[in-house]
Amino acid sequence: MFFDTLVVRGKCPPGCNACVEVCPQKGSDGLAAIRIVNSTSEAGFRTVSVCNQCSQPECAAACPNEAIARNSQGVVVVNQDLCTGCGSCEEACPYGGIYCDGTTGLAYKCDYCGGQPRCVEACPHGVLAFMRSRPVVGYLQEDLLSPGLPFCAGCPAELAVRFTVRVLGRNIIMFGAPSCTLLAGRAKLPYYGCLMTNVPSSMTGVSRYLRRCGSDAICVSFVGDGTTADVGFQPLSGAAERGERILHICYDNEAYMNTGIQRSSTTPPGAWTTTTQVGPHDGGKTGPSKYVPLLMALHGVAYAATAAVSHLEDYAAKLLKAKAATERGMAYLHLFTPCPTGWRARIEDGIELSRLAVETNYFPLWEWEDGSLRFSAPVERPRPLEEFVRLQGRFAHLSEEDIARLKEVTDSRITLLKKLA
Repeated sequence: MFFDTLVVRGKCPPGCNACVEVCPQKGSDGLAAIRIVNSTSEAGFRTVSVCNQCSQPECAAACPNEAIARNSQGVVVVNQDLCTGCGSCEEACPYGGIYCDGTTGLAYKCDYCGGQPRCVEACPHGVLAFMRSRPVVGYLQEDLLSPGLPFCAGCPAELAVRFTVRVLGRNIIMFGAPSCTLLAGRAKLPYYGCLMTNVPSSMTGVSRYLRRCGSDAICVSFVGDGTTADVGFQPLSGAAERGERILHICYDNEAYMNTGIQRSSTTPPGAWTTTTQVGPHDGGKTGPSKYVPLLMALHGVAYAATAAVSHLEDYAAKLLKAKAATERGMAYLHLFTPCPTGWRARIEDGIELSRLAVETNYFPLWEWEDGSLRFSAPVERPRPLEEFVRLQGRFAHLSEEDIARLKEVTDSRITLLKKLA
């Protein structure tokens, strides 16, 4: 099941109670269904606690009157007309997410304000976010990949390739090269394995043959940044210049992860890799990264866009646009796919890294169509780049001055994009 989720991201600044003040679910004592939590440790961590909307809610199981149930939107709600104020739900909840009114004894909890949580709208610091899954589910078709694919723990690339195939459907021929997402024998659809140097040229031959046969199947590649930005860039550029009717998807984890975490053209400045060491005489990669999505847009392709695994609704819409654009020429998608292993990050931070990349403007989301650029997820108040950098061990050696230089690169890129938009 897929449900919308209210997510708490990080700590709250001292003195802010905006979410508590606007919460409409309050007891007679004025306590809200969202609560401030202050850590007793020396770190002084301050955050908020809210109902987890458990998939198997203990509060509902403990209620003797069936006053607690999941509604059609997947939210666990309390029917106070059936509640007798016994308090069983409050005792059963392992997370302290449901409360009993101090006067009436009736239970109350967060109900997402009918799908528009007021706390999220009121939070000025981006600590609270409402993640909508239902709009994404509408894009999904059958899962055409076998279970148990050989990815590292926490790898967002599995989500990326599985989601890509579920949105595009069966009428495609997948192309790949040596990489983490090699799908030979693991996909329930035609798959063409290539070298890293000949993916677009192989797609060209098959695409032209399909058109000659009257087939409307789409040739789709799903390959890494090395195959796209480095050894495979010449045939990619040639296919774009010729207007080949193919869809090329680059999943960018900013290094050659499958073969040992070597630097690629998309590796950011200052990043540690096994070929850009950190030590007394080396400080990670020197020089800026190659901004491939804009290079491809300037080839005059039918459609080009950036996407991120943290913004799946945006990615799904772009996948379908790109698929349709192959009727006119080449389509290109550049998908930001963090690699916790190669980035020396925690395995549970893959999606958060992607989200922070977007929200700090490190990886802005845009699309290029009919010669014009449009931001699909504009960031009006970017979060500090340090939040993105400090989740990654590959940047652990960077000083404040180094981070400031990385921020200059980020700012100059977003400035350029805004001029083009």
